[in-house]
Amino acid sequence: MSLARYITENSVRMEMLTTMPSVEEREETSRETWLPLLKEQAIRELSDLLSASPEVRKAQKLYQDLHNREKQWTTALGKGVAFPHVRTIHTRSLVFALARSTEGLDFGAPDGEPVYFFMAMVTPPYEDTIYLRYAKRLAEAIEYGGLVEKVQSALNKWELIRIVDALI
Repeated sequence: MSLARYITENSVRMEMLTTMPSVEEREETSRETWLPLLKEQAIRELSDLLSASPEVRKAQKLYQDLHNREKQWTTALGKGVAFPHVRTIHTRSLVFALARSTEGLDFGAPDGEPVYFFMAMVTPPYEDTIYLRYAKRLAEAIEYGGLVEKVQSALNKWELIRIVDALI
């Protein structure tokens, strides 16, 4: 099943607006202070991309669900990838958003590395099979497919979608 059917041009961002705090801000405050704010900003941005889909019912509620999921446990997988995801009643069907960060964002990854590629996914609570299928494919693409390197080479949104669709 093609992932591209769940992604629109409006749900792809070639460069995230969210950026790391300045060096001065990071030196003035502890990581425990600025990291949650950075993650909140990134989740808001991804939520906005997801909410561009007509399948999303309530954008603010979707954001709250994604944000609460992120607070439970980081969705940073390591190797430069984060997978913010949640099953929620605030979408009628599976929706994806893709975003890159050239500089990389500290997202609390288990390997301590910055995140360069975000793939956000929301699905209704009853879509367990498809939810797990795409989560598994993403893990395989990270481990064996050179996902981050290929995503970083994409020149436009359509190429990014094509690369992700081919790998996942």
